[in-house]
Amino acid sequence: MSTLWLISGVIMLSVAVVFAYRPTIPAVVPALAGLFLMRLSKTVHVENNTFLFWCVAAMIIILINSMTSHKEKTAVVGSGYIVTGAMVGMFVGLLASTSMMIIGAVGGALLGAMAFSRTPAGHSIPVASKRFLHNLYAVGMQAVVTMCIIGLVISGLLLRSGLIAR
Repeated sequence: MSTLWLISGVIMLSVAVVFAYRPTIPAVVPALAGLFLMRLSKTVHVENNTFLFWCVAAMIIILINSMTSHKEKTAVVGSGYIVTGAMVGMFVGLLASTSMMIIGAVGGALLGAMAFSRTPAGHSIPVASKRFLHNLYAVGMQAVVTMCIIGLVISGLLLRSGLIAR
């Protein structure tokens, strides 16, 4: 039965990565489900306090997403840059520690948004503008929470395999 939970968890985490690139779909839901399924399979050990923290963070994202209109969700641009930046930042932060993973994901999302503002498509969005911050919050918060949940699972898998020490 644990193999079923493990496979389901990996599928849910993969779906979360795909959904992260679509700001209209909340990617934190499959990411949190993937973390829960990985815990059920006993492949990844996540302490209860840590799991509760990410549950609350995901609920906040879901609440904000439910209060946002469809028009505002589809007006977001540059989500690919922001999500990719958060993912790369998460991996870079994970090289140092699990706590640095969060800082890396936030920094990566910010750098991704800044990189998009330098492209021809994002040239009309200056970095210090209200629209830039709206794009960063709309996509960045969800991307950071999603990537950190995925990073937590990756960290747990690396700990279990013995590739890294606590």
